[in-house]
Amino acid sequence: MKVLTILPSYALQIWAGTKTIEYRTWTRNYRGDLLICSSNKKFRNCVCGYALCVTELYDITEHLETDAYTGKPFFAGEYEWHLRNVRSIKPIPLKGYVSLWNANVEDKLEFLPRFPEDGVTEDVEKAWIEKYIQPL
Repeated sequence: MKVLTILPSYALQIWAGTKTIEYRTWTRNYRGDLLICSSNKKFRNCVCGYALCVTELYDITEHLETDAYTGKPFFAGEYEWHLRNVRSIKPIPLKGYVSLWNANVEDKLEFLPRFPEDGVTEDVEKAWIEKYIQPL
């Protein structure tokens, strides 16, 4: 499975579904499922060094900005990786690497229900967070 290692605070935002674009200075032809892994870099109140979710990389576009003087768009040197369809997993300890890399973890993936997409209650999701995320 393809894996993308991201700073822990951003990985949690992707896991929560609030971050749907990841910025990179490079592009790939790959489209499909990505395992999101939080890097080992220590951040307060973050989960570090774990795979947290699977998401779909469905598009990569050039990040354009507008020239303040001409009003014309220009390539800002970054690419927008567009993500959707986030699926929570039971966290897996995983050392991250730079770039897009492969990990043989398909047999270790344990998908967990999400609120409200999978019809679970908010209490069930809170219990899941207390059990799997907070101890990390």
